[in-house]
Amino acid sequence: MADPAASIIIPIYNAGRFLRDTLESCLAQTFADFEVIAVDDGSTDASREIVAEFAARDPRVRAFHSINMGQCVSRNIGLALARGRTIKFLDHDDLLPPWALADQLDALDSENADLAVGKMRRFQDAEERKVLDGLATDRGEIEPGERQIYRSLLQLDFDHAPTFNEILAKREILVAAGGFNPKLGTGEEANLLVRLHCLNPGIRVAFDPNPVILWKRLMDESLACALRRQQDFPWGLLSGEHSARFVLGKGIEITPEIRAHIFDRLYPAATYAFRNGNRGQALTAIEVWKRAGLPVPSLGVGYHDILHRMFGFGRAERLLDKVRVLRSVVTGKKDDCPST
Repeated sequence: MADPAASIIIPIYNAGRFLRDTLESCLAQTFADFEVIAVDDGSTDASREIVAEFAARDPRVRAFHSINMGQCVSRNIGLALARGRTIKFLDHDDLLPPWALADQLDALDSENADLAVGKMRRFQDAEERKVLDGLATDRGEIEPGERQIYRSLLQLDFDHAPTFNEILAKREILVAAGGFNPKLGTGEEANLLVRLHCLNPGIRVAFDPNPVILWKRLMDESLACALRRQQDFPWGLLSGEHSARFVLGKGIEITPEIRAHIFDRLYPAATYAFRNGNRGQALTAIEVWKRAGLPVPSLGVGYHDILHRMFGFGRAERLLDKVRVLRSVVTGKKDDCPST
């Protein structure tokens, strides 16, 4: 049997409440040459049985199971098993309108692009019935503008900050980049975009402002929200640190774009983490930043800039700690010193 044109990879964890609607939205695509790879990440609800039901009903649905190892690992398992020439990732609680694959494959092929990126719309759980009823006809609010071609994933990220659920990508470039970094709880998508940018200097990305190609659920039980609840740890800093390590380890030229997107963000992110108690992670990130040999970026507060450039990261932050303590004593209130 010939390999399909596209693989939709869905990492699943305790998604019984949403999974039928998500899978139905996949099978309702107007473009039929695809497979769905459903990777159950050790669910304890009925998710596994629901996937088995769909797999028995439609041979395009392929079910796989693993112990609970997180979304990145599940996505990477799906990527390793995928047969499609293109890959689309989908969260287990999101919805694809019927034209999503057809539109993005057309953008990919007609523009000879490596990635096609579309627009998403968010919906609250209370709006679910309305979204489902209009899924086949509601193309979203039409925005002005034609298809754009990007030659830089960093510029795309700056302009639109897409998730991989809005992206259809050629499988080979995702495989060559190594997929998602399993060490990251969040920030893994930004990290993968950096690696794709650095490894594919001639990349072509087709961005379509119309129509909506993804409906993303917003609620406490959604997969994205569950991951973002892990805010005590500075995942964004760790993602930036891994991106910086990748650039330095591969000997990639630190262009102004790479400097602004990675290194000039890493330093202030480290200051924020340091001031919020994650000092070990902050100091580790700064050691990586130092290897680039770049000047301290602007921190947005004049005396912060002066202290950091005069004394270096560790000493400057310790001095700023004393400033905050002194202010709190004088004012009788906890000092909210700007934390760039």
